Amino acid sequence: MQAELEETLLLQEEWSAQNTDPMRRKGVLVRQEIPRWLRSQLPLIKSDHDVADDRCGGRASGPDRRDGDGPGSEGPRQPTRTRPGVLLACEFGSASVDHCTYLSAADIDALSSSGTVATLLPGVAFSTRSPYPDARRLIEAGVTVALASDCNPGSCFTTSMPFCIALAVFEMGMTPAEALWSATVAVRRRCAGST
Repeated sequence: MQAELEETLLLQEEWSAQNTDPMRRKGVLVRQEIPRWLRSQLPLIKSDHDVADDRCGGRASGPDRRDGDGPGSEGPRQPTRTRPGVLLACEFGSASVDHCTYLSAADIDALSSSGTVATLLPGVAFSTRSPYPDARRLIEAGVTVALASDCNPGSCFTTSMPFCIALAVFEMGMTPAEALWSATVAVRRRCAGST
């Protein structure tokens, strides 16, 4: 699977309006091969991390959940509250993991020891009236925290990073300096290989 993930990242490095061979190959990898492998791993993930089949209050979840919108609906979907997503991101050495609102102590330990950046999305919490992530808890555990807006028509109605920075200070326990650093430097440093 490592080879398929690396191939996916290396294909179609520049944007093109044309449906090129690399773009088609990337589509096969993202919509067929990687989801097939993920489906084969779900029983192991669920047993290793004691994940119940329904973690979202009755909404569809698991590998058969579909978002119902276009070709992306073919892939497996996991609800954002599943802890194995954070643990797997850390295990695979992902640069970052998003939607880090509902974290267990094991998630925070994994983030702290792996160097994976926890991306917090205060605009989502604001727009959906959901609980804000506990940035202070992450920072005190030594986790690198990044801030993003995640602007989209379904769960975040702002592109304003100054607004997200303000929410991080007022609602998530960050200092102004921490919030500014997390919105600007954190991900750039992680992507450059130095946390």
